[in-house]
Amino acid sequence: MKTLSNKLSEAIQQGLQDMELCLNDPNYIINFSTWHYPLLVQFNEESKCEVCFAGSVMAKSLDVNKDLNTNPSHFSNDVENMLYALDEVRNGDISQALKFISLDIAKYPRLPSSIDVNQNDYNQFKDDMRTAIDMLKAEGL
Repeated sequence: MKTLSNKLSEAIQQGLQDMELCLNDPNYIINFSTWHYPLLVQFNEESKCEVCFAGSVMAKSLDVNKDLNTNPSHFSNDVENMLYALDEVRNGDISQALKFISLDIAKYPRLPSSIDVNQNDYNQFKDDMRTAIDMLKAEGL
């Protein structure tokens, strides 16, 4: 099994890279409402797997088979919590993301507790995630 960074800004960057890989892989469909969910095979087609932002990390960085229904609870505590943190960043909730990785936003007064994230436009979503990365890096996170 591959690994997921334990630094939030790096994990978000991994998520962007993995999401791009999933977007270019005909076996995957991006759906922010699922973790890592294989679709039923119909009419002799190859099966596909729906993944969210964190689910794309499961698929690519963590090497989960596309035919497995998976969520963060299937991983070690550290990886599970980072996957949940990625999901919170996807939703724009920086404060909750930090809680999942045992950090308190109160210790980072320059960091906003939330950011606006556009999940309907992939290019804007990537820009929003890059903004989060930059803010977190500025705080050493």
